Amino acid sequence: MARRRHKIAAMLVMAAAGLLLLPATSAQPMGMGNSTGWIEVVSWRPRALLLHGFLAHAECDHIVELATPRLEPSKVVSKDGSGRLDSVRTSKGAFLRKQLDEVMVAIEQRIERVTHLPFTHSEQLQVLKYDKGQKYSAHFDVHGDEQQAQLAARRGEQGGSRLATLLMYLSDVEEGGETSFPRGRWLDEAVQSQPPYSECAAKGVAVKPRKGDAILFFSLKLDGQSKDLYSLHAGCPVGRGVKYSATSWIHVEPYSNSGPLHPGTCRDNNANCAKWAAIGECERNVVFMKGNDTLRGNCRLACKVCKPCAADDQDCLAGNLTPAEKAAAGLSSVTS
Repeated sequence: MARRRHKIAAMLVMAAAGLLLLPATSAQPMGMGNSTGWIEVVSWRPRALLLHGFLAHAECDHIVELATPRLEPSKVVSKDGSGRLDSVRTSKGAFLRKQLDEVMVAIEQRIERVTHLPFTHSEQLQVLKYDKGQKYSAHFDVHGDEQQAQLAARRGEQGGSRLATLLMYLSDVEEGGETSFPRGRWLDEAVQSQPPYSECAAKGVAVKPRKGDAILFFSLKLDGQSKDLYSLHAGCPVGRGVKYSATSWIHVEPYSNSGPLHPGTCRDNNANCAKWAAIGECERNVVFMKGNDTLRGNCRLACKVCKPCAADDQDCLAGNLTPAEKAAAGLSSVTS
């Protein structure tokens, strides 16, 4: 009966997020990879759902096979926006381009169908391998502040903040390797908690990795803008065995990554910039739209505070820099 309550609650949490699903009484309506798949609401804080049997075991093996030749030490994003090795993240990882083969297309379509979030809003799938002792310390998937968002835009990323994360487990793990939400609160701890947990997963809410399952959680509140502080999470150290996982990050807007851009590149970071500029937001919301001496605005092109430049026109690009960027580059604040 308790499990039945959680299946019904799953419909409520998905509806609250704008993601209405059919009742999880059978696998067919949900289109899971496993014929016995079902959805369990794990927590409201953060909003987190465990998708039992999201992938078939053969699909898990296929993803691991694709990623294995591409694996390299995982990196974190540094303050300047570049990737670097760090002890907080000790796994190996690989990105798989979208629509890589028929199996991956089917999985990508399932992600879109079950989450009700457009495939165009997703990043490339990242596959991770954790050997014994490897981990990813507690972190958020969403940008921490406006400066980090600006760095993402400078790297060529468009799509706004990460709204949701779908973490798929590709292997069973003998001990450890849980996904821990240290600030999280169980929906029904007496029914759902499954001790023993590792020390890392002993506080808050934790999900044990089981091959074929997936955890869907939201990094933003229902307004689609505010960071949900309960979404702090960690990949706990593996005690015994090997953990494989695949992550799909889903953004609030269509996602693209054109690669690193010159800081003087003039463009809008939001598809609505022209519309906002037309109704006067350039003057009403100056810092967000135009920026200031330090922060780069999100709609500089629409607000006409910069001008499009050819990729090799260094004088033009330099003219689009903020005063702080010009000072750092040793340029005059006024470019002739």
